[in-house]
Amino acid sequence: MGKFSRIKILLLIILVGSLKGCSREKEESTFEFMEGKWELLHISGGFAGIDEDFEPGSIVWNFHTDSGTLIIENMSNSDALYKGLPTGDYSYSVIIAKKNLFLEVNSQEFGGLTLTNNQMVLNQNIITNGSGADGFILRLKR
Repeated sequence: MGKFSRIKILLLIILVGSLKGCSREKEESTFEFMEGKWELLHISGGFAGIDEDFEPGSIVWNFHTDSGTLIIENMSNSDALYKGLPTGDYSYSVIIAKKNLFLEVNSQEFGGLTLTNNQMVLNQNIITNGSGADGFILRLKR
């Protein structure tokens, strides 16, 4: 075997070893602290610049962390342009990317996720590969 072939093999071994050591940029998980019912109380933003409040209990997001299922009951009678997701069962996961949290619903990125005390903010202007524009900001509370 020639010297050039040995160098190629050595470089290939180093390349494969370094790729195996890399961690995934995105990691999926369900977070137990999300478990339970959250009421959607406010949506703002979007192209039209909406700013809508909703009656407590009229739009409920129920996270089931054991199954990764989100059940939404959207019973709002509001004439708002956007009321979030319609009533239904959805799969969900939380993506961790660059030390930030993002909600994924039915394998589609929904937006940045911030949890503080008993409040959840979903910001569709914050996405894993940068920032978006004209997204909605949804505020939910326990």
